[in-house]
Amino acid sequence: MIKDTYANFTKLLKEGEDGEDTVINFLQSRGNTIVDKARDKGYFPDWDIKFKNTLGTELTAEVKTDKSVSNNLVVEYKSRGKPSGIYSTKADYYFIYFVNDGTIYVCNSAELRLWISENSPKKVMNKNNDSDTYLYLIPKDTGLFTPYEL
Repeated sequence: MIKDTYANFTKLLKEGEDGEDTVINFLQSRGNTIVDKARDKGYFPDWDIKFKNTLGTELTAEVKTDKSVSNNLVVEYKSRGKPSGIYSTKADYYFIYFVNDGTIYVCNSAELRLWISENSPKKVMNKNNDSDTYLYLIPKDTGLFTPYEL
């Protein structure tokens, strides 16, 4: 188990920001325009990226970076006794960037919450740190998330 220390937090924050940069490049490569980034605001938990799609509609994205090799998508739902991840984001879309295979998985956040409520996916505790974080494991082959290879 990795201790939930400042050094570990700083490393994970950097990895998360690198994942956000990857998603920003992905969005721009598909003709979207980046409007704002949450990290430029300091602490801002509502969403990670605000962008305009090719129709000019303003949308928001929650971005998670995953370095594991797995057939599951990991979706955080509770941390330190409070709703987190999918239950705290106000983002329109939920992006999971798998670093090891260079794939971005995208899902509408409201559809993801509905799917979770209707399907009761497997729940696990994050054993990679001691932050009391809980996760859903959602098989990649559910068709819920759209994969994009980079």
